Amino acid sequence: MSRIIGAKSVSSDSFGSISSPSSLFRMIRDGIQQKSLQFPYGFEFEVRRLCKSGELNLEGALFYFDKLIETRPIPSIDTFNHVLGSLSKLRAYSEVLSMYKKIRYEGVNSDLYTSNIVINAFCHLRKIDYGIGVLGDIMKRGLEANSVTVATLVKGLCSEGKVFDAVHLLDKMSERGLRGGSRCEASLRCSYGMIIHSLIKICSVDRAMVVYRGMTDNGVAPDVIVFGDLINGLSSSGRWHETLELFDEMAARGISPNLMIYNSLIRIYCKLSLWDEVAKMIQKMEREGLSPDLCTNNIFIDCLCKEKKVNEAIEVFESMLDQGIGPDVYLYNSLLAGLFTVKRSNDAAELFESLRQGNLRPDVVTYNTMIVGYFKNGETKKALKLLREMICEGLKPDEFTFAVLLNNLIKNGKLEEARKFFDEIIGMGLAPNVVTYNTMLHGLCKSKKLSEARELLIDMEAKGCPPDAISFNTVIWGFLKGEKIEDAVQLLESMLERNFSPCEAVQSKLGRIFADSEGRRILQPLADTYGKKIFE
Repeated sequence: MSRIIGAKSVSSDSFGSISSPSSLFRMIRDGIQQKSLQFPYGFEFEVRRLCKSGELNLEGALFYFDKLIETRPIPSIDTFNHVLGSLSKLRAYSEVLSMYKKIRYEGVNSDLYTSNIVINAFCHLRKIDYGIGVLGDIMKRGLEANSVTVATLVKGLCSEGKVFDAVHLLDKMSERGLRGGSRCEASLRCSYGMIIHSLIKICSVDRAMVVYRGMTDNGVAPDVIVFGDLINGLSSSGRWHETLELFDEMAARGISPNLMIYNSLIRIYCKLSLWDEVAKMIQKMEREGLSPDLCTNNIFIDCLCKEKKVNEAIEVFESMLDQGIGPDVYLYNSLLAGLFTVKRSNDAAELFESLRQGNLRPDVVTYNTMIVGYFKNGETKKALKLLREMICEGLKPDEFTFAVLLNNLIKNGKLEEARKFFDEIIGMGLAPNVVTYNTMLHGLCKSKKLSEARELLIDMEAKGCPPDAISFNTVIWGFLKGEKIEDAVQLLESMLERNFSPCEAVQSKLGRIFADSEGRRILQPLADTYGKKIFE
């Protein structure tokens, strides 16, 4: 019996003699009549009791559903709703939809509660369009969708990234008027909150504020979660004055800030270097029983490092460890960047090693920070060694790192080493992007290796990286400076065929060449095809 309904027995005071589903249905088959068990009402009552108790497992729910379908007269939709609700709690959403089809086939008229369960199933299966279809069916049948219907659909739309559709749905349904009794405002608050949270996630802060104003205009009181999302969004966007105004509005409503809100305000004061205000905020949150967490310390350390107050950042780091707060990789990355900023590469190396020896694993940002830091401090060999180690660890350097590496090598007159490194990148199976290629093209042209630059320009497209306007302008400018006009013109024609325009420097140089009779002879065919504007 426990295999069917879960850990507990089905027997109750009203069903003392029934110990299993089979015995229950033997009684039905044999026609046994008991005063306390009037079919189908007694059976329905027991099914509802089991659903409410939470005793049913998936197998039990399927078993009782099949028996309900076989029962005549057919049980009420309310009983079926209990079973569907139990399945929904078990996350058996496909089974919910399968049962719903059988109920409709048997001619049982579903009600709004049924429809809400079905919509919820479609949403969890990421089939929100079918959920919207159920809403249409609700309206077609003359039923009135309630706030739970809307909240379920809004959640489904937001989870599939269709947040603007969720805004439209909420607006339209609010205009029609929503019912839901005392739960209506709570459901609406949940709907507004999900939309605002989703809008903040995609950095649509202005739209989130419009939704917030609509929320308050419709008489729905925001809670601390809504304020937290908005304050975090505004502060992350650098809209600090609006953040503080919204915080005051929250306080006026008698809502106490949570830790996320405090962290958002602390971030603002740190970035403004208002350290006295930071201290006041910390004292205030501690009076309310809140302690700085990892996020708070990350904000402190990041801002201190950016202001080159690395010693103070290290003090915060050590204090945090003393309090039992474990650091994350983001915190290490901030400290490493700060140490390189103040030319403390040895300390950065020591910290990096402690990170690798601990439970945390350096990420792409960690390696990039170290590599770029080494290069900017002229420690090229260490940077290249770490780059190779990074790739062996299965981490891919980003384009910024490649560009910095090549730039530094070229800047220090190490073009051959840069070229060797560039070839090594390709040899490792990594695909340089157009920025990396352009950096290499610039180095070759700067060193007057124009033939190699032209070959690389052709080769990059063959390797699946089409050159852009910068690529062409770089090489064309190199040929023009080298007085190799015909070579420049060949590339210029190829560039114009791609609808790229010459940059101002190239255009100016071409104009001066065109003014000369020999130059005019060379450039005239292009002028006839593309017009003299390319030389003006």
